[in-house]
Amino acid sequence: MHGGKTTEKTPAGAEAASVLHPVGAPADTVRIQRLLGAIEYPVDRDALVMKALSGGAARGLVDVLRRLPDRWYVSPADVNRAIGDIE
Repeated sequence: MHGGKTTEKTPAGAEAASVLHPVGAPADTVRIQRLLGAIEYPVDRDALVMKALSGGAARGLVDVLRRLPDRWYVSPADVNRAIGDIE
């Protein structure tokens, strides 16, 4: 393991689970926002999903974003709170 990343093959979605909740750690909000890249707020759920897809995000992260409530998000913190609410 180097820098907290593994090179093992994992089931679909497991990579996002480890990105969002490494063992014993809270959601890594900085990493989530880095995966989303620079996005202008306010933004709706579908735009978050499209940005993640176009940025090559892991399928598990895209699945988490798809589970967000269908509404407008006004800031990265707003997205992070919503992710925390669904997990």
